[in-house]
Amino acid sequence: MCDLLDCHKRYKIILDVANILVYLHKHATIHIIHGDVKPANILLDESFNPKLSGFGLATAIDNSYDYIHVDILRGTLGYMAPEYLWASKLSTKAEVFSFGVMVLETATGQRIFDFTRDGNPYLFDYVKRSWLEGRSSGIIDPRVDVNSMLMRKLVEIGLLCVEENAEVRPTMEEVVGMLLGTISQTLPVSKMRARMNGEPPTNLDSTVYEDSDTTTVDEFISELCPR
Repeated sequence: MCDLLDCHKRYKIILDVANILVYLHKHATIHIIHGDVKPANILLDESFNPKLSGFGLATAIDNSYDYIHVDILRGTLGYMAPEYLWASKLSTKAEVFSFGVMVLETATGQRIFDFTRDGNPYLFDYVKRSWLEGRSSGIIDPRVDVNSMLMRKLVEIGLLCVEENAEVRPTMEEVVGMLLGTISQTLPVSKMRARMNGEPPTNLDSTVYEDSDTTTVDEFISELCPR
């Protein structure tokens, strides 16, 4: 994202892309994993409305299965989820990981790989460490006027999406709920912090999200496919 995009435009772009992925994963006539979600495949019109492009790696999916095994890995290094990269397991949760990397890039204004970066060349590892150490304000893109609460929300959602364990990542529908504030981030974020700190699991260790109001998602889908 360029430095002309303020934090509110960045937030809107992230929310719109999240809604697009909800549509592809759950509501399209044929459910689809895009397969290459990254900033280079997000096109913006004159009003900064995002259009998802680059469907050359898209895969049709059957949502009755948690994942599918693939014979050939396709995607962009750095955006590929661990279970996809190392075990060839493709799922909507793998796409959530790619989306999370894009969110972190958008919030920090930094590249996914940077070997001059202090401490770690991989963006999500660098952000995780900074966030755990209470330095979240220092990782936000300094080129824009910052709404600190909004950008912190983006960083925390991005970190939830790039969790190593696919099972504890949110779905894209849950991501939309957290972006809109209809789903609380408090419990998922507190459990994420505990996992990062190596604390033992509690009886609340299974990730639980509150019921979300899907009205905004439904309205977005209606715009794509008028009923």
